[in-house]
Amino acid sequence: MRSWLFFLFVMFVLGVGVGVSRTPQGETFLGGESSLGEEVVNKIGGILGPASLGGQKEDSQEMAFVFGSASSIDSQEAIEDPGPPLTQFNSFLGQRAPFVSEGSLADNLGITSYQVQPGDTAGLIAKRFGITTETVLSANDLRHGDYIRPGEVLLILPLSGVLHKVSGGESLSAIAKRYGVASEEIAKFNLLVADGSSLEAGQLLVVPGGKKYIGVAPPAYGKSLAEYDDYYSFPTTGRNWGREHGNGGVDISNSCGTEVYAAAGGKVIEVKTTQSTYRFANGGYGNLIKISHSNGSQTLYAHLLTPLVNEGDNVSKGQLIAWMGGRPGAPGTGNSTGCHLHFEVRGARNPFLRY
Repeated sequence: MRSWLFFLFVMFVLGVGVGVSRTPQGETFLGGESSLGEEVVNKIGGILGPASLGGQKEDSQEMAFVFGSASSIDSQEAIEDPGPPLTQFNSFLGQRAPFVSEGSLADNLGITSYQVQPGDTAGLIAKRFGITTETVLSANDLRHGDYIRPGEVLLILPLSGVLHKVSGGESLSAIAKRYGVASEEIAKFNLLVADGSSLEAGQLLVVPGGKKYIGVAPPAYGKSLAEYDDYYSFPTTGRNWGREHGNGGVDISNSCGTEVYAAAGGKVIEVKTTQSTYRFANGGYGNLIKISHSNGSQTLYAHLLTPLVNEGDNVSKGQLIAWMGGRPGAPGTGNSTGCHLHFEVRGARNPFLRY
């Protein structure tokens, strides 16, 4: 009789397809709202076997979702919702949901965590904390145009710069050279000895003022790019051909030497010039300028005669940034058949596209 009851109980549990998710409070049976205590779970686990419960129990440090010691904070206080965090896997932390615990290395470096609120963008969050948009993006493995959702948790550095994880055998001077800063600044902020001999593999460093390339997210399949038609002004004068080519770009033709303006305020993140007359110099763009904007997008201006700004400059909407180029055979022209501006918007819809 007991064997039949045991068999029916096992078949009932397996028949309803109960799954188990593990939380800091214990196990929660998916498909229902009740959470069972450890004692009950252990009893059921003894009947169903470990495979039915998703394998071995996770390490408590992984379940705490804490950047630092799992015992340094109470997970119940740190995370009101014990469900899985919305943030993507963070390569610097090697974990998800980078909640910073008091007294941890991150806390000592002044790094904090921020939970995204409705209406937030990377640019707005950066402005709130007085750092650059690129600082927010790079510390959280994000690109320009990546969508962040309310509830996600982001790392916030104490100043503009980059977060770096030390590799084995890596020197302080090499790190400084990589990010274009003085090694003394890195050592001073991170309380290192001047020659960097105290560096250890896996150690995290805040690099004040460091610069790192931030990519642009391609549009999601079947999803339109965000539209900010009033955000961008027409970047020059002349005829807009309006045909899309090359990363949402349009060609606007006029005489060489025509003024080129910043379509929106932002920071100049790239200026490339060349004396080459090769058609595909700088990828065919020739002389170019790239500007990063607070809405997460970037604008690119190509086939320039003469750029008038430098990398790191902050520019305002409508500011003169270059002279139009594009004359075939001239140095820095790139792939062009006549005087014109090639203008791209990356991470958002180009409002000057016609077809």
